[in-house]
Amino acid sequence: MHHFLSAASDADPRPHAWTDWYRFARDQLGLGHDERVEYANHRFVEEQNRESLRRRASDRLDPRG
Repeated sequence: MHHFLSAASDADPRPHAWTDWYRFARDQLGLGHDERVEYANHRFVEEQNRESLRRRASDRLDPRG
């Protein structure tokens, strides 16, 4: 089980902040600096996109919306 230092909650232990993804790439994947930056960039944007889609879906389901 992985433990992350910032915005991840107990219910959702995945990294969320860019620095979380960077540290994950360093500590868990053993990537070099340049690869860590690239990995963190991709994963952070992916998480932002997922959150945006979740919000849109939630807005569509909200009858007050």
